Amino acid sequence: MANRSSGPNSRELRGARLALGCSVLLLLSGLAGCAADDEAMVSPAPPKGGAGGSAGGAGGSAGGAGGEVGSYVPPTGGYQVTGVELLSPERAITRAVRTASLYARARDDVDGGFFTFLDESGAPTLLKSKVEKSFVVESRDAYGFVRAFMLTGDESFLDHAHHALSFLYDHGWDQVNDGFFFVGTADGTPIAPSPGESPKWSFVQHYGMLGMTAMCEATRAPLDCGWVAKARRSLDEHLWDATPGRGGYFANASLDWSVKWGKGFTPAADGVTTHASLEYLISGSNKDRSRFLDLADELALHIAATRQDPRVKFGIAESLKDDWSIEPTATFGFVGHVIKTAWCLGRAYLVEPKPIYRQAARALLMDMWDHDGFDRVVGAPNYSFEFTSGVQDRRKEYWQVEQGFTAGIVNYYLADNDADRAVFLEMADRSLEFYRTHLVDPLWGGSYFLSNPDGSHIKQQDKGDIWEGAYHDVELAYYAYLYGNLLLHRRPATLHYRFEAQSQPRKLRLTPIELVDERLRIVAVRRNGVPVTSFDGKTRELTLAAGQAGHYEVTFAHR
Repeated sequence: MANRSSGPNSRELRGARLALGCSVLLLLSGLAGCAADDEAMVSPAPPKGGAGGSAGGAGGSAGGAGGEVGSYVPPTGGYQVTGVELLSPERAITRAVRTASLYARARDDVDGGFFTFLDESGAPTLLKSKVEKSFVVESRDAYGFVRAFMLTGDESFLDHAHHALSFLYDHGWDQVNDGFFFVGTADGTPIAPSPGESPKWSFVQHYGMLGMTAMCEATRAPLDCGWVAKARRSLDEHLWDATPGRGGYFANASLDWSVKWGKGFTPAADGVTTHASLEYLISGSNKDRSRFLDLADELALHIAATRQDPRVKFGIAESLKDDWSIEPTATFGFVGHVIKTAWCLGRAYLVEPKPIYRQAARALLMDMWDHDGFDRVVGAPNYSFEFTSGVQDRRKEYWQVEQGFTAGIVNYYLADNDADRAVFLEMADRSLEFYRTHLVDPLWGGSYFLSNPDGSHIKQQDKGDIWEGAYHDVELAYYAYLYGNLLLHRRPATLHYRFEAQSQPRKLRLTPIELVDERLRIVAVRRNGVPVTSFDGKTRELTLAAGQAGHYEVTFAHR
């Protein structure tokens, strides 16, 4: 989640979001009356395009991704995993399918794209309002659809992703100045931001890239990968601070980029999670690796380092000035941003094992664990804080609970002692289980956006606004499946890809998480349901002949 409070009119943005319904749901299925117990949830649709194998995406075994659990016993530091989805990560796939299916109900086949404002069943609402589509949500929905395809092989989700991205490409890009617009009308006409807001907020520029980068990974389609390159060029040309000794993306800019200001969490951390890490995993290029690690350096040296400032009594300072000094009046922070910073740094450490990355990530998580950022009674992160004092709001928000899992499980994997393993694994396990038991909507699917401090629902009648889409719920399911199998249980995990024919032979590097060395290997590939051997397991390179296309089912394993 980006720092929705880091823009120039942050308090008003937060208030508007709450008025819209910030406890909205992160939907799943389009069917009313879905079973409350996810043991009874319907199975994902069978893969289309001859993928073969199970729609569970991993061989179909309830014991893990490859059929047999195997003999590996993960070190836990004495903590006992009890959460349903972490014990059996493939169960998260059903949740991803229900979410993506629910958001698909908002598809607009007249003007294109997907509607933004939805009721609790996922049906569009507010159809007479001025703002009816958020370009950020188009990208977030596309991400959710792509990941649902990669988990199941159901190519109808790719069609939905294409539909969302086509609308974004056609209407969301500023053809005069470059960059993404934030919101528009139903037909895609962009709407100018309110006075005082950032016309080219880094949040919008980063999240505009989210869906297209996932689509580039899953299909390597020239159109989508080309858009990733185009948007990245715009970011680097217009938002990167080339001042010697500073660096980093600015947080805000005017419409024509002539005025730029601010640094902080959003331009750094959201850059990592929306595109920078994945760009490197797709390309393997030194340029993309360098940019990913640039952002990680900023998180370690500037964002996490604000903990050492005597004014910061809790968490981090999220909003910084152009020179990376603290903006002293911007004391508000999301607990989830502190935890997300640790996730980003853990991912960077897997690529480049700089001690500062792991040390900073550990310090941030332990700070939240020891000082009430993570609610150890109910098992999830609290909502917000003032860095001058501490936690101010103890409600639980869905995207922040997601960070408790992702940061926890990655830093569990990196831990070098049992005490840290126990803490980080508990954080991951209890966050994932809290999400499943307290935030998931048992009737329509998806998740509530907020709960009361004790986990009881704050129910709302809508499941969409200009911020929300299929993104976070599906992302959590996607990483619950991958991290749970590969990093914790060391079981295989299978993902689906769809590659179209090209005139030249090619080798595609497939690396879904930041295990870029030989620890992560491809152990099996099926093309249109038929096993193939045209891959190098150690380098994770898949060879496609000229003119070759197909639906590929690729199984990864941790060595």
